[in-house]
Amino acid sequence: MDKKLAAQVAERKLKDIVSGKNRERIMNLLEESEHGFITKEGVEYVSETIKEEGEKDRYILKKSSGADANSWNPDYGYEYQFEVNAFYEDRTKKQIRVCVSVDGDGWSSFSPLIIDEILNSHDLSIVDGGL
Repeated sequence: MDKKLAAQVAERKLKDIVSGKNRERIMNLLEESEHGFITKEGVEYVSETIKEEGEKDRYILKKSSGADANSWNPDYGYEYQFEVNAFYEDRTKKQIRVCVSVDGDGWSSFSPLIIDEILNSHDLSIVDGGL
C-alpha cells in the first residue's frame, strides 16, 4: 500500500465530512459506519445497506456518483478499502470523533492508516486546531 496515496484518500474523505458540516451524515455515522472500495482504476464504490422487513439486511456496492455497480465485485481486486465512522468522545456527548481508516489489499489490512478529527457536537466545529 502506498501510504502517501492512502493518506490523501483518508484526508479527502475526512475533509469532505467535517468541512461540509453535514449534520445528517455525521449523525448517521454515529449509527452505522460507511464502507467502500477504490478500484485500481480510481473508481470509488460505497457499500449501501438494503433493509427489507422480515428479511436479513443485504449490501450492494454503488459508485459514489450514485450509479449502480452491478458488474463490480471486490474479489476482482481493489487498490484501497475505507471505513468511515463516528462516535461520541465521552458520556456527556459534547464531542464527536470522526475517523477514516484506509488500507490496501493484502497484508496492509492488518495496519490501516487512520486519521480522525474531533468536533463539538452542538455546532460541528473542529476542536482545537484540526484540519
